[in-house]
Amino acid sequence: MLCGHSYGGMVISLAASRRPDRPADLITRLIYLCAFMPEPRQSLVAIGGNRHAPWIRMLDDEMTLPDLALAGEVFYNDCDEATRRWAIDRLAPQCNAAFIAPVARPAWRDIPSTYIVCAHDGAMPPDLQRSLFAPRAARSLELDTGHSPFLSQPATLADALAGALDD
Repeated sequence: MLCGHSYGGMVISLAASRRPDRPADLITRLIYLCAFMPEPRQSLVAIGGNRHAPWIRMLDDEMTLPDLALAGEVFYNDCDEATRRWAIDRLAPQCNAAFIAPVARPAWRDIPSTYIVCAHDGAMPPDLQRSLFAPRAARSLELDTGHSPFLSQPATLADALAGALDD
C-alpha cells in the first residue's frame, strides 16, 4: 500500500507506475489522503488552473514555500497551538519543478485506490476533493478533520488506513 498526502498524491501516482518490471501484486492499493489525483499527463499546477494555490510563495531560486503566516489555518486548522507551531517550524522550501512535472500514466488507473476526503481541509477545498478526486477512486471515505489528520487525529487516521487494507 502507498499513501500520499496532499502533493504526495502526485508522488504515489508516479512512483507506482514507474516500475513495469515489478510484480503486479507488489502494490495492491493506493490511498490518497486529501491528495491530488492527476489525470494522464497532468501536473499539480495544471490541476490548479495553471497557477499555484494562493498560499504558495515563489522564492527567488525556483523554489516554493507556503506562506508561513497562513500555514496554521491552511494546513493545521484543527491542531492545537503547540502542534501548529511545531509543524510550521518544519516547513521547508520545495523545488517548483515538482509542481509543474506531469504524471504520464497515473497508477490509480491500474491499481485499486481509496480517496480520503478531509471535511475541514483548509488547503484543498473538501468540495473539490469530493467532486473531482474521490470519484476517480474505487472507494472513498470522509474524515471529520483538517488537512493534517496525522497530527490532529492520528488514531482516527490509523483506523481509516487499516480499513483501507481490508478492501
